[in-house]
Amino acid sequence: MKRFTPRTITGIAALTRKLGRVRRDGFAMDREEYLADVICVAAAIRDHTGAVVDRSARRRRRCGPTEAHLRLIRNEVMAAAGELSAELARPAV
Repeated sequence: MKRFTPRTITGIAALTRKLGRVRRDGFAMDREEYLADVICVAAAIRDHTGAVVDRSARRRRRCGPTEAHLRLIRNEVMAAAGELSAELARPAV
């Protein structure tokens, strides 16, 4: 796998572990793995069948966000994804 930054995951074992955490936790966080000084948080948006149809995400320049701030961003992203998923789960009128 191609390295983009010093933090890029390039090994299959590390990637498998990360994907397991994403599945377990319901969100993904990219901590400067693709772009230096950029942190991204994403959560799946699911349709009425449970299939992933999109994602809710937020990107932030590194410039000092604390772990508490990252938790707040994660909670906002997961809430938005949950609301959109709930809308998609409702039957069409």
